[in-house]
Amino acid sequence: MLKFEWRSRSTQSRHVVWLTVVILCSLKLDTFHFCSKTTIPLPPLDAPNNVIKLIIKTYVNELLDSPGMDPDQLKRKMASMNDYISTHPALHQRYLWVGSTPPAEYNPDLHEITGYDQNTTRFVVKRKRNSGMSESKEQLPSEEICETKQKWEQINETHDLYDNKAKVIQQEDMKQFVFSYRCAKNKGKCLGISQLYESECTERFGWMYMYYKPENKPPQWGFVNAPHHCACRLKPKFYQPTISSADEPMK
Repeated sequence: MLKFEWRSRSTQSRHVVWLTVVILCSLKLDTFHFCSKTTIPLPPLDAPNNVIKLIIKTYVNELLDSPGMDPDQLKRKMASMNDYISTHPALHQRYLWVGSTPPAEYNPDLHEITGYDQNTTRFVVKRKRNSGMSESKEQLPSEEICETKQKWEQINETHDLYDNKAKVIQQEDMKQFVFSYRCAKNKGKCLGISQLYESECTERFGWMYMYYKPENKPPQWGFVNAPHHCACRLKPKFYQPTISSADEPMK
């Protein structure tokens, strides 16, 4: 059975071109058809979420870094690419955005994509029905226990599930952004808490499936620690009663 000679520049170039053609065909047919059936968040701007492009790019890089792969193995890998994309964990994370810039005005908890306007070449975005912020109904005034600031932020240095240092891969046109809720006043007191408790607003972290590089290992997909929300920490107060002179025992 013939094997690819990755050392040959001409042979490698032909394989790269062949892979590129297959990927472009997949992007034009299967992948875009698949995108129309998913709930990937898209911004109310011109640029789409490039999560799929990053998944495909890392998949192809893995193939190119596998020397000695025979044609049958390569065909099986390419045939399973669509299934690999559709079941990839990063594809179904609404708090993950890949692109050159983050969608500043897009909130994945409040907005949803309803279609694409070909005349304006922009994505149509509407507020979710159950977002709790309907403009047609009057609502009672409310206030957060801990005031928060929501934003898309770029994560660079973090750690993985095994507490190993991890560096998130950030490319010029495929930067990875995470939607988070930060405490407006970190370590500040919570609002509306009984005086029987000591309260403190603290930032909590969660796990996000991202493309990163562990220490002394090649880049890979996996869960890394990322900012998530702001929470109120409570601690009961313990009062020690003071003994007055009238209560002192008689000698």
